[in-house]
Amino acid sequence: MNNTNVVDYSKPSYRNNYFFQIVMPNNYIVDSVGPYFADGANNDAAIMEDILTRDPSFKELFQSGDCLVVDRGYRDVIDEMQTAGYQTFMPNLLAPKQKQFSALEANESRRVQKMH
Repeated sequence: MNNTNVVDYSKPSYRNNYFFQIVMPNNYIVDSVGPYFADGANNDAAIMEDILTRDPSFKELFQSGDCLVVDRGYRDVIDEMQTAGYQTFMPNLLAPKQKQFSALEANESRRVQKMH
């Protein structure tokens, strides 16, 4: 994977608002989107879905095939990111009634967490 395409999303808050920041691996802030009101309706997945559908600057910054490294809060919008043509990397989630990951799943999850 080419590190120049890996993107991290962070949400520094200011009172009751979130500004969604697009951050490169070298900590360079590329863009800041928002503000989004900090409530139950604006979780990570909902904000990303809004950005994918309504923010034209996002599509100008990224090309199909670029890598998006996200945390588990984006699990509800992974399909939309992949449909838009982005490669997504997220730590694994345990299946219902699964107590631990297999060795392969655990190693894949650690690899993503190191990138994030």
